[in-house]
Order: sequence, then C-alpha cells, then structure tokens
Amino acid sequence: MDKIKSLAIKYKNILQNFSYLTILQVFNLFFPVIIYPFFIDLFGLDLWGKIVLAQSLAFFLAIFVDFGYDRYATKEISIHRNNFKKLSEISSCVILIRVVLGIIVFNLFAIVVYNAPFFKGDEVLYLVSFFVNFNFILFPKWFFLGMERMKYIVLINVSVKVLFVILMYVFIKDKSDYLLVPLFFGLGAFVGGLIGIKMLFSFKGISFKIYPFKMYYHYIKSSYLLFASALVISIKDRFNIFIVGYFLGMQEVAIYDIGMKLVSLIMQPIESVNGAIFPKVAKELNMDFVKVKWDNEVLSQRFASIVTQRDSLQNK
Repeated sequence: MDKIKSLAIKYKNILQNFSYLTILQVFNLFFPVIIYPFFIDLFGLDLWGKIVLAQSLAFFLAIFVDFGYDRYATKEISIHRNNFKKLSEISSCVILIRVVLGIIVFNLFAIVVYNAPFFKGDEVLYLVSFFVNFNFILFPKWFFLGMERMKYIVLINVSVKVLFVILMYVFIKDKSDYLLVPLFFGLGAFVGGLIGIKMLFSFKGISFKIYPFKMYYHYIKSSYLLFASALVISIKDRFNIFIVGYFLGMQEVAIYDIGMKLVSLIMQPIESVNGAIFPKVAKELNMDFVKVKWDNEVLSQRFASIVTQRDSLQNK
C-alpha cells in the first residue's frame, strides 16, 4: 500500500492527466448516445448516412491538415517546455503551417466536389462538413499535451460539444435543417480553436511571430514522416466507410458508423494512457519508466517505437 501511495505521489501529474483524458473519452462516448437517436429519428437512416459520410471524408482530410503535428509538435513542446523562445517558435510555425494547409486542402477539395459525379447535388453538404477541421487547423491540442495541461483540452472540448447540443435542439426542427448539423460542428470547432489559441498565447513569455521561410520548411520536413505514417493508417482504418457508401448505400453507412463507434469503446482506455504518458516519455526518453513502473509489454513496445522515431527525426 505504501508503495502504491509513493508511486501515486511521484506520478501525480500523469495520473491527473490520465483522469482528465478519461473524462473527455467518457464524454465523447456518451455524446453520440445523446445526438444519434435524435438525428436518426429526424432525418432517417438514408439522410443521416449521407451526413456521416461527409463528416468521415472531412475527418480523413484532417490528416493532411494535421500533417503529423499532433505527435511531432507535442514532443517538441514537451522537450522545450521551459524555453519560451522555442515555444513561441514552435507554436507560431505550427499554427501558420496548419492554416495554410487548411486553405490549400479546402480549395483542392472544392475543385473535386464540384467536378466529381459522386458529389453531385450534395456539394454544399460536403464543403460545409469540411469546417469541422477548424479543430485541427486552429485548436492547439499538441501544445496542451506537450505542456501536460490536459484539463484545458477537456474544458474546451466539453464546452464546445455542450454548445452544439444546445444549438441542435433549438434550431434543428426537420429534414430541411440537415445542413445545420455540419455547420454547428464547424462553428463549435472554430470557437474552440480560437479559445485554444488565445489560451496558448496567454502563457507568459509565449508570443506569435513570423519567421523566415526556412524555419517553416524545417518543421514541414521534420513531421512529414509522421504524416505519411498517419495517412497510411487512416486509409486502412477509414476507407471502409467510403466503400460502404459507394457500393451499398447511405443507410448502410449510418449502421456501419454506429458499429464503429461501439468498436472504438475498446480503444478508449489505451488512448487515455497513451496521451497521459507520451509527453513524459518524449521528454525524458526513460524506457525504464514504461517497462517497470507500468509493467505493460504492449505499451513498452509502443513507446520504444516512439523513441526510435524521435531519434530518426532528429538525425535527419
């Protein structure tokens, strides 16, 4: 018992961060329970499946906007958390790169949507659904993870989703209001992103600056391997829903999405542990912490891979 107490005191910060992330994951699990019955009853499976497919495509495009920074920038912030000049550099570069990537991806997506027969008649739905990516363009989740301030992630995300639920029940009354669903999601992501940026630059000593082009190129070059890895994983894990929508239909998309939500329940505890421990491991490269204190072979192998990845990035 004394050993457990001493470990709890020693790793208090990690346990707190794990608790915050767990609260967020639990909220995210119950969020569909609140909105899905309402939307399926109001819109029907066919229209709801169409909305789900548009959102899934938007989340897939988020890979190009994120560009691996949810991992790379988290690691860099964790390592340099006491160097405010470096924190300003990382934050300024990552935010501006993501904004530029967001603009480029949206314009390319718009060209495809207005020219591909598959999107005909639903162009506005797919373009408005893209606005959910404000969560990746603006919200500095990577900063709060690196600084181990997970409570800000929880507070902002929960507040935004509560706002969405309120707007949903007030303004969405029948099928003709279906475009309000992605619009409210996008509005919530935009507001949450602005709040996150304001909180980031409210940290004493951190400010937004414009740097020479070579600095932005450095951050793009440093994260492109993580982007490539995330892209391959995303194609493998998310492309199924597009196959279902193209060959089977939108009702099947809605049913498939519900099934995937249930399957994701299994992964939630692992993701919370991963998010809580990653900043410490990235900063200290202390594999004994993972192997001995957490005594989990799977986690040990995963974080060993992270360390190896970090070394390869630094040596380039």
